[in-house]
Amino acid sequence: MKSESIQVSLVVTFHGEGAIASRSLAGIVRCRNHARHSGIRCEIIAVADRADRATLSSLLEADLLEDSDQLIEVSVGDVGLARNAGVSISRGEWISISDGDDYLGEAWITRAFAKAAGKSRRHVFHPEWVAYFGQQMSIWRQIGSDHPDFDAGILLVANPWNACSFAHATAREEHPYIGVSRLPDGFGFEDWHWHCQTLSHGCTHSTVEDTLHLVRIKSHGSLNESHRSRNAIIPRTDLFLPPFDRIAHA
Repeated sequence: MKSESIQVSLVVTFHGEGAIASRSLAGIVRCRNHARHSGIRCEIIAVADRADRATLSSLLEADLLEDSDQLIEVSVGDVGLARNAGVSISRGEWISISDGDDYLGEAWITRAFAKAAGKSRRHVFHPEWVAYFGQQMSIWRQIGSDHPDFDAGILLVANPWNACSFAHATAREEHPYIGVSRLPDGFGFEDWHWHCQTLSHGCTHSTVEDTLHLVRIKSHGSLNESHRSRNAIIPRTDLFLPPFDRIAHA
């Protein structure tokens, strides 16, 4: 149920992050606190999906959540469905999605909320910069579908945005994530599929200037790496249905 007292819900999913779960949650709290100084009312929804004991202990012992926040345990075994579970109980008009082993620059919510002001409910926002650390180190700049250099055809072969996004609750409810773990083997990349679906249904994807998303690349156990090793493809998406010129005009 939406609440006038909450403007932004920060949904973050946890699985088997172990001791670092509390560090990632602390980063989300920093984002909330930064937004609070700008007068933005937020809640945090931590979703633990089949989380192991070390991960749950890390989250509980950190004692970082406030009374208005929620920590829920689900057993869906799928990152997209876990995100949907968090969205379903969120109360904010805008909802930020991130994963439990990532770190967001503290101004992410503040700047995304400011950019969203006056925009359509069919607007999706992403951090401008993404930096990988851990097993792989790199940095890249994301551009939105509203950028003059953006070509929607890239979605045929690659995902132009990572999983972190900020979108209106209406867009989240109209376009839930698909549960790829429940599909026949060979499918994956729930966030790539979600980007295709929202784009095909008229959502504009934009980046928020001077925002950073730090993504930990694990040596093993990475979901994206698992998808790649299986040569997984995204499930059927409306973006690639005839007429194919919809891609050019997305």
